[in-house]
Amino acid sequence: DFPGKNHFDLYPDPENEAIFRQVRDTGEPYRAVAKPYVYEHHRERGVSYWDWSLIPVLDAARRVEGLLLGLVNVTEGQSTEKALQVSEERYRVVSNLISDFAYSFILTEDGHLIPEWGTGAMMKTLGVSIEDIYENRRWKDILITEDLPVVFNFLRNLVNGQEGMVEFRLPLAEGKICWLRNYSRPIKNETGQIVRILGAVQDITAIKLAEQETRQYLRELETLNKTGRIITSTLDLYQVLGLVNEEIRLLLETEVASILMYDEERSELIFAAASGPGSESLVGMRMPASVGIAGWVLQNAKPLLINQAQKDTRFYPHIDAITGQLTHSLMAVPLIGKQRAIGVIEALNPHGGEFSEHQLELLSALGGSAAAAIENARLYQDAQTKLVERERAEEEARRQADRAGSLARLASRLNEQLDMNGVLQVIGEEITRALYVPLAGVLLYDETLSDLYYAGHWGVALTDAVLMQRIPATLLQKQMAHNGPAFCIPDIHALPDFPNRDWLMREKIRTLGVAVMMHEGKLVGILCAASIDIAAPFNRDELKLLQAIADQAAVSIQKIRLFEETKRSAQELEAIARVSAALRRAVTRAEMLQILAEKTMEVLVADEALLLVRQGDVVIVGAAAGYTELKVGDRLPQCEHWSDTKPWHTGSRLEQKCTTSGLCCHSGKDVQACSGVTFHTIETTVGILHLSYHSPERYTDSHRRLLQAIAEMAGNALHRASVMESLEERVEDRTRQLTALYNILATADPEKDLKAILERCLEQVCKAVGCQYASIELLDDSSDRFELAASKGWQESWVQRTAVRPGNAGLPGLVRLQNRPVVLHDIPINLFEGMDFGERVPKMFVVIPLNLVSRFCGILSVSWTEDRNVEEDMALLSSIADHIILIIENIRLQQQAKKMAVLEERTRLSRDIHDSVTQSMYSMTLFTEAAQVSLKAGQVEQAAEHLLQVKETIVEALRDMRLLIYELRRPSFENQGLISALHSRMDAVERRAGVNARLTAEKWIQLPAEVEKELYWITIEALNNSLKHAKATEVKVLLRPRDSILELEISDNGQGFDVETAGEMGGMGLKTMRERALKLGGSLNITSTINQGTMITVLIPFQSQEAVK
Repeated sequence: DFPGKNHFDLYPDPENEAIFRQVRDTGEPYRAVAKPYVYEHHRERGVSYWDWSLIPVLDAARRVEGLLLGLVNVTEGQSTEKALQVSEERYRVVSNLISDFAYSFILTEDGHLIPEWGTGAMMKTLGVSIEDIYENRRWKDILITEDLPVVFNFLRNLVNGQEGMVEFRLPLAEGKICWLRNYSRPIKNETGQIVRILGAVQDITAIKLAEQETRQYLRELETLNKTGRIITSTLDLYQVLGLVNEEIRLLLETEVASILMYDEERSELIFAAASGPGSESLVGMRMPASVGIAGWVLQNAKPLLINQAQKDTRFYPHIDAITGQLTHSLMAVPLIGKQRAIGVIEALNPHGGEFSEHQLELLSALGGSAAAAIENARLYQDAQTKLVERERAEEEARRQADRAGSLARLASRLNEQLDMNGVLQVIGEEITRALYVPLAGVLLYDETLSDLYYAGHWGVALTDAVLMQRIPATLLQKQMAHNGPAFCIPDIHALPDFPNRDWLMREKIRTLGVAVMMHEGKLVGILCAASIDIAAPFNRDELKLLQAIADQAAVSIQKIRLFEETKRSAQELEAIARVSAALRRAVTRAEMLQILAEKTMEVLVADEALLLVRQGDVVIVGAAAGYTELKVGDRLPQCEHWSDTKPWHTGSRLEQKCTTSGLCCHSGKDVQACSGVTFHTIETTVGILHLSYHSPERYTDSHRRLLQAIAEMAGNALHRASVMESLEERVEDRTRQLTALYNILATADPEKDLKAILERCLEQVCKAVGCQYASIELLDDSSDRFELAASKGWQESWVQRTAVRPGNAGLPGLVRLQNRPVVLHDIPINLFEGMDFGERVPKMFVVIPLNLVSRFCGILSVSWTEDRNVEEDMALLSSIADHIILIIENIRLQQQAKKMAVLEERTRLSRDIHDSVTQSMYSMTLFTEAAQVSLKAGQVEQAAEHLLQVKETIVEALRDMRLLIYELRRPSFENQGLISALHSRMDAVERRAGVNARLTAEKWIQLPAEVEKELYWITIEALNNSLKHAKATEVKVLLRPRDSILELEISDNGQGFDVETAGEMGGMGLKTMRERALKLGGSLNITSTINQGTMITVLIPFQSQEAVK
């Protein structure tokens, strides 16, 4: 109930209120010991005594902002002390009269004490009788060893005649101690000789314990007061913790004491202070706030006393393992600040054996004072920290402003530069200006060689040796791994392996600040700031500034590099374009090589250019420019660079002078440097491009890239030229072959005679392969003989000799047997005995079998008047042979098909005439005879009826005849199209037969030829059925597209029929019509009624196209 209320509203006391005001006004602490107090509203409690500690809490300006009141109730101790004073006075009065027991000893002449008597209480007090002491000499056994010298000295004084008093201790059971006070007087005889010792003994244990407790209480009170003074004497948190911890250990007489502070953010307890054996390893250690007895006390905010710690389940043995000590007794109290636990105080292993509840209360009191002191120290520390941080922030802000000014100036100046030298000059000036150093340098990274080279320096002149030295990037990487991207080398002289150390020592440079320039994760180079003062190495802020300059410098250097690279790339592209354009103008391979040499020399500003090519195992000059001693076609030895895959260079100013090794020896002048590159086609290395320089040249990436690009261009150009030459030859050859095959196929006119066709084929064979003679012999299976089907170039005598030959004799028989081509060189002259060929005597034969599938049909023979390589002609001849046999077989099949068609047509006509016209004629004969009989009988009307039937039969016969005539002379459907073909049909048949035929196409569309053909035959079949069976006078055909459906409707007004019966009878006409409709993915529907006509509807799906009327 205290928080928020006025102290003197609860406990009104003018005297105390005046003390509070005094401390508030003066700022001086007030302390009082055993100050009496009477409760105003509870006087029955009597007087209570209090130890006061009223301490002012001061702010940073030493103003009082609060009071810290510490009260200890010492009423019990005060009462005890007064009681002890009264008791002592009483004991002094009574001790001479009354004792716990009395005794008497006789002093012998030889100085021994012999027990004479002792009261009965002696046995009860000492646990031994006086006789037992005398007989067994048990003084040493019943006294505490530390008191023996005092007792023996007291007895010695008695024997010498001095009375007196001595206090000593006796050990009792269960480890307890009994204090005794002995009063003794020597008794003399008449002669003055001491003959007896009389004594009285009192048990003063209670008195001694009261004195001990009083002393302990006073010591504790003094410790509390001292602790109060200590915790208000300093605001240093760690000093407060250390002092409080040590006072606790001394006050409670413990082996170990420790203070653990609670880290709320990490939920951990931290050993902030510890004293005692092994405790030095605990300070700073952390442990979870939920474990151990300390964790329990923190979470429950309650003190805890455990005298058998090892058996408690909350005990955390890990701490004992660290300190090497064994905890057996433990006290822990929470440190409460602002109504929350901020830590724990622990005390371990008291020297007296175990802790008492009184000690726990004392530790709790100390904990309250310590918590307040810790909170004050924390507040002070936080204030100090904030003040320091503010000062640092202000200082950092000033530095940042200066740094920002330097960086802004650097950025502005860098943006104005358009070349690398200008950028490097600005960087060096700003380093020396911003860091106040006399020397600065820039080293750039060469990615090709993986090293650093000097690109710029200020404040000192570099020697050529220093400028030429390249620093391996691995040294920088080692420094970065240890020190980060910005670091200081305080004393270069102490590093014997440092690059250019001797030169640096001569220039008195000792301290070096280094910042690495990185851009998008890649190394650009380093910035160096040098100082001759080893006593003032670069600090962290200076290194930060140097790193910031390095970051800006890296961006600017990369921008300039990109600009220069773009410029170089444009120049390279322009140069490559010039070479490429020149190569495209070349007509021959020699022109291409010469242009390549001249243009490369021009682009790379060389003095001489040499282009070597390989022809088999020989290396020759393909082109030369600038040489006076070499010409195209000269043979040269193999170059040592022939197997190189990348461009090479020798003789730059950083390397040794180029000697007369290799190709340079062919120059008539002193060659100082040379470059070269091999160029390749897809398969192999075909040449070397070599450039010579009469002055030293620095070999750059641009040179390398240009050489590589030109080499690739040269390889591609040569490959294209080679491919084009090969392709031209192959195209020419293939054109010749295809022309021959085409011409042979063009001769295959089935209307012409087979011999004429084959003679034209042989004419094309002679043109295709350049032969002078050719012939075709076919095998007659029935007679097993070869018959000459056609020949070209041969004399009549040879034609007659080979007109008919046995099927198994001579060269044709050999080819038939082996069934593969036969080539015959050096034909014997006697083979042509009796024939006069003049100078055109055949020298070689090639005979190709004519096979149809797997059947041997004959041979194709060709002959030349000179021996030649016919390997390339064999494929063409085999192909020609295949085409010739197909032509022969095709003509045979077509002739057979014509014969079969004529026979089939004759059969159909005879059948149709028999089924229609013949039957009609026979019917007319019967009706005529019937009419004749009727006339003879005088039945005129019946005769007229028979004659009418004759007329109808004649009309039907005429319809059938017209239909047959149309079928015989039907116009070609492919030449007319669907609409025209149907019009022609109706004009030729229906309309001549007296049928009113009408064709309507509402909105016609373009259809595939196959669809039109199927629709045509469906319509023709329907018209035929109507004409033959319906006896209709009117027929209509309607073609009408609807959305994606084409509708064909054929209707008549004939006699109709039963659709189901017609379907069961299975007429082929109706079945064929349905199959044609299904083939087009459509349907066919027939509607017919007896004497009311028939309608056939066909629905065919189609894809919409532009409609045509």
